[in-house]
Amino acid sequence: GPFTWTAYSQTMNMEGDNSSEMPASINSVIISSDGASLIVSDNITTAGQTIHIRIFDLPDGEEKLDINDYSMGSETLEIAFSPDSSLIALAGSMDGSVEIFNTADGTPAMLLSGHNQTVNQVAFSPDGETIATGSNDNTIRLWDAQTGELLNVLEGHQGRINRLVFSPDSTWLVSGAD
Repeated sequence: GPFTWTAYSQTMNMEGDNSSEMPASINSVIISSDGASLIVSDNITTAGQTIHIRIFDLPDGEEKLDINDYSMGSETLEIAFSPDSSLIALAGSMDGSVEIFNTADGTPAMLLSGHNQTVNQVAFSPDGETIATGSNDNTIRLWDAQTGELLNVLEGHQGRINRLVFSPDSTWLVSGAD
């Protein structure tokens, strides 16, 4: 491709190495549905560093945003783009919340709160109207993607929810659990 990017640890320096000599691992790489943006997230380290969510413009690879915050400190971080690529949802916080950010400037747009355990999956419906979240609390919650209002709680799984996918016409949601 036109560029190469490597994440480096900013804080973990046990051996006295320069941060440029300590590559961090990459957790997620996602391209927006419009093909104009790339998200790359660092993986949290055992030292408890915060995760960086970096958004790059494509095809030139110029870094557009670097969103980091201690609440993203989860080894199970899941990221989803809205269908129009204007929002990203970040799930994995141990308090059961999901943070929604504007991709234009990185500002917080919404906080979805209601699960009482870690959210493992987040998905926007293809029509952009609904956000689905699946959690270790064995429930799926459906949210209004414009307001963040809770629309419904789906129960029935006997284990943590680890997969969610909407049908292309947004009329069905399929879930998988342990």
